[in-house]
Amino acid sequence: MFVTQNWYCAAVSSELGDKPLSRKIINEDIALFRDEEGKAHALGARCAHRGGDLSKGKCVNSTLECPWHGWRYDKSGHCTHIPSMGNEGRVPRMAKVPSYPVHEQQGFIYVWMNAEVKPDWRPEPRPFLDAPYQVRFGSRHQKGIFVHTLETALEDSHVAFAHSASIGRDIECAQLPPITNITKSDDGRTVTGELIWPEGSKTAATPFKRWLGKLLVGSERDGNASDKRYWVDISGLTVHEYPKEGGYRYYVFAYTTPVDEFHNRFFVGLADSDPNRGLINRWLSKLLMSSVFKHFVFHEDEDMISSALSDQYPGGHPKALFVKADAMGMAYRRMYTAALYAEGKEPAWPPVGPRPGPVTQPEKEVEKAV
Repeated sequence: MFVTQNWYCAAVSSELGDKPLSRKIINEDIALFRDEEGKAHALGARCAHRGGDLSKGKCVNSTLECPWHGWRYDKSGHCTHIPSMGNEGRVPRMAKVPSYPVHEQQGFIYVWMNAEVKPDWRPEPRPFLDAPYQVRFGSRHQKGIFVHTLETALEDSHVAFAHSASIGRDIECAQLPPITNITKSDDGRTVTGELIWPEGSKTAATPFKRWLGKLLVGSERDGNASDKRYWVDISGLTVHEYPKEGGYRYYVFAYTTPVDEFHNRFFVGLADSDPNRGLINRWLSKLLMSSVFKHFVFHEDEDMISSALSDQYPGGHPKALFVKADAMGMAYRRMYTAALYAEGKEPAWPPVGPRPGPVTQPEKEVEKAV
């Protein structure tokens, strides 16, 4: 089960050009296309005639044409032309497909996944997405349960272990401080938290690691440990924000969009608010980070997250034990689960937090642990 009255990241703007683009979001096949003015639209991808895949058709005069029999649909999802009926033929009123609201900003395309309910909010603009230095890795299709994937992105204890062959090499995290100041926004759609290292507890950096930090982040970070701020919003955006010298910030961000119960699509990138990084520094950072993340980090994450999938426990381990270090992930689970309950749905994964009706004893125990 997924929240439908929600914006999900469907594509990077540059992915959608003159041809339609196929996407599957929360089990729904979607066809994205641009009209003659360049505005993005999203329709249900199955033609009302024989179920042809509209994403494999073509754009004609701001309509989307089915590749099987040429039926054309406008941005509202209504069929406007059926070639086999001739110019005088009347298009049936039932000849239509779902039309989903679309919002495009800062290089990303978002789709509101409820064609029956108009959105009453839009994704919040993020200043870091306009940062002068950015590396974006495009999209990646990956196995894993949606909520589990978000939870993994919001905790650091796995880095030294699951990523021991890449970014986690030589990291000492036995004494990770807890995430504190966890705060939910007034609108209930964003959670933030902070990880602050106590004075004297950071691991000393070797000269090589200081040089590498200067290359990748543009800052000689104080050892393996770094203060940071976390963000996560209900649409699936996770952000790790690192402070730098001069008041600048370095960001690692990812949109996670559920494809179905067992797969997600990632849109991952890096951003730096420092406009003074040299061109050579930017180029080397982009080259190295692209190689490391694409060929190592994402695969390591997928190995870890997909291992939780099984026929016996399709929603993940039913008796998972949560501790205080999982607080950010649990905050997201509560936020998304509350949105599911508001739509009258039950989560596929073990819930944590308030729910309609009586609360069972095992759930109370999980609440105490968190």
